[in-house]
Amino acid sequence: MWMRAAGIALPREDFTPGECVDGQVVVQNDKQFNCSRVSISLFGEEMSRIVHGGGEDSHVHKEKRTHIDYQLPLWGPGQIPAGESRFDFSLILPSGLPPSYAGPHGNISYVLKAKVEIPRSFDLNSSRSVQVVWVGSPAVGERKTGIIERAGVRVLYVEVESDIIGPAADIPVRFILGGEAKCRGIRLQILSCEAVAPEGCSKTSESVVAESYYRVDEIHPGLWAEHLFRMDSRLPPTFRTELIELTYQLKVILDIPWGPDQAISIPFRAAGF
Repeated sequence: MWMRAAGIALPREDFTPGECVDGQVVVQNDKQFNCSRVSISLFGEEMSRIVHGGGEDSHVHKEKRTHIDYQLPLWGPGQIPAGESRFDFSLILPSGLPPSYAGPHGNISYVLKAKVEIPRSFDLNSSRSVQVVWVGSPAVGERKTGIIERAGVRVLYVEVESDIIGPAADIPVRFILGGEAKCRGIRLQILSCEAVAPEGCSKTSESVVAESYYRVDEIHPGLWAEHLFRMDSRLPPTFRTELIELTYQLKVILDIPWGPDQAISIPFRAAGF
């Protein structure tokens, strides 16, 4: 039985808009065979999707946008010899592409697809995901604050030195707890906020990307307490397209026993995207 296989070789996984994606289509086979064509394609698609209801009563609201759909012939027709053959390709990513993203109700993906067309036989196919990332330029952040008061008395004061957020960027947070605050502790969260509206049906989803909790006995009222969030380098940037908007915020919550919690929210800006 003949053994044939196709694959895609790339020097790395991450690329930026406007950059060349250079790689090779790799064909491995144990016997020479006729080939009509070897080609590579790049397909990029964005989708937002919301499901309402369940079972037979469920209804799906969905919208899609194609960001790139490009095919490049590389070789053929001819005979591919036994062993391993490599076919070079180079594709330029458009400069305005949004970043790769996977969220609760939104998704942006880019896929390379290799095809080896064989007459009177099954074609060889291979696919590989490409991550499109944004690299931010320097941006000047602003100090942001938040306050919780009760009857005119300040019980919690929160401060961030900079309202800029970016992949792998540290986020220092300072807070002061007043002596009149009656709580079990303070919860600090970095939230990603995704907003979609497929077919006019809107939905906003919040996800915790970083979190820390301080018990009240770990805090000295009237004195600054500091916490440093170390962000994941894979954190997608703030962006907005026709179908998806992604933002981030700091949320600081007073954990109040036998009563509703109180919270402060401070929005972040992207690091120069």
